[in-house]
Amino acid sequence: DDKESAIANGGTGGVGGDGTHLGACNLPMDVSKIVPIPFKQPEDSLRETVRAQMVDPISMTQVTVPVGIEPFPLEHAMNESFWITFCCTLLENRLMREMRFSRGEIYSVSVTLSFAVESPSFPTGRARGDMAISFSCEPGGNAADKLVKLAVDEVQSLRSVPVAQDEIDSMLETERRGYEVAQEENSFWQDCLITACQSRKYRETKDLDAAYSFKEDTRRRVIASITPETMRDAFQKFFKEDFAYTAITLEPEAKQPEDPKE
Repeated sequence: DDKESAIANGGTGGVGGDGTHLGACNLPMDVSKIVPIPFKQPEDSLRETVRAQMVDPISMTQVTVPVGIEPFPLEHAMNESFWITFCCTLLENRLMREMRFSRGEIYSVSVTLSFAVESPSFPTGRARGDMAISFSCEPGGNAADKLVKLAVDEVQSLRSVPVAQDEIDSMLETERRGYEVAQEENSFWQDCLITACQSRKYRETKDLDAAYSFKEDTRRRVIASITPETMRDAFQKFFKEDFAYTAITLEPEAKQPEDPKE
């Protein structure tokens, strides 16, 4: 009904069945009652190229790798979430160095992590998501194919060989500086509050300070434990040797030659 519709849309407007204005309701949703949509992560790798008319004629590729963490106990889930986040950071640094600085073959590259499929906050006993490697480069030829292979090979390399200590030091220094800068922004603290309110720790304690401190303490412990060997172990944990991935490239459609009769 109208009341449910208004609440579902954040209580931003509408009138309830009893004539009550709902603009200021903003009723919070109980995260524990959210039921994820049934979803099956891919088990086989897929490579596709799609050609379309594009305003900006560049090649854009995303390599998506399914990931998961153990959601229980809570302390273990929080610990794993930080380890896999640092895996993504290290991989992005490596790809930036290899793809852009060493080869000069890309415009941009990023590695992002999402648990939108099944968040660790959901009480389902599972936490599933994906790691997305995104990059853009010149269209044509087989540049995108080579870069997809490079990205997959880098994940395999990070599973097998510990990185140099200077790579770890550089990553942690960049993380420290970025974190200090972020803390100067209101949006950082707003995100902290939202994340804390949605967390299982807050549902257990009803204490925002406890939820925030729990996350920060875990982050500090993980950072203190990061070494070339522990990062290799983390990659082995989160990415199987024969991990499946989906690689989709969007390429500009070739222009049709003009008809000389026209």
